[in-house]
Amino acid sequence: TLVDQESALWLDRRVDSDILRSNLRFHTGVPIVDERDAPFALTHAAANPDPACFAAGDNLSPEKSTTLIVEVPSLNGGLTLRLSGPGLREPRAIAPQLPTAILTYLRERPHPFPQGVDLIFTCGEAMMALPRTTDVEVC
Repeated sequence: TLVDQESALWLDRRVDSDILRSNLRFHTGVPIVDERDAPFALTHAAANPDPACFAAGDNLSPEKSTTLIVEVPSLNGGLTLRLSGPGLREPRAIAPQLPTAILTYLRERPHPFPQGVDLIFTCGEAMMALPRTTDVEVC
């Protein structure tokens, strides 16, 4: 539901397959590209993806940012993160099992707003979104 024939997708080799490509082409028509500056990227936690390596936009063109979709082992049982910011009435704690590179990115946030990478974590049929506007504190 996120991609279409006008929004390119980068696939990590750990999730790339003929079946996935065939389904994406049939259902969405999304162009699959080799560049990590695509609007969307799909990877797996085992690849230890570094969000800083994806397009983060800039002050004049924040829309050039990448939404990084990461399949994780679990949305529970990881390091506790306290979230606050726009869209949250009060701080909220989450604990997805995230790879080291993503935890480092969230701690350092090298891209000042409006720059940044939007993150979506999936586990089976469940998902959790972490927009770049969210303030993240490692507990």
